[in-house]
Amino acid sequence: MIPCTYTYNFTVDEFGRPAGRYSLSDLPVHSHKELTRYGFVESKDIDNSLYEIRDMDDNFRVVVPMKDVLISTVDNNGYSYLENDYEELS
Repeated sequence: MIPCTYTYNFTVDEFGRPAGRYSLSDLPVHSHKELTRYGFVESKDIDNSLYEIRDMDDNFRVVVPMKDVLISTVDNNGYSYLENDYEELS
């Protein structure tokens, strides 16, 4: 599993938490909001520039464009960095 940070347009409840199919709560959907969350890259679709991400906290899966995902890497000194694996095709 590759740890990452991703940004996705979620449905949210009145408190700004992911709602609808992303929640076990029965609160109604209030609006849509772009949230940045932690997850793991489950699969990669290079042809369509997409990642399938499993959310770290709530264990649901979303499909996110590569440009909205930062991959976590660790160097030899143990420092963690985030980098974008996305390359624009010309």
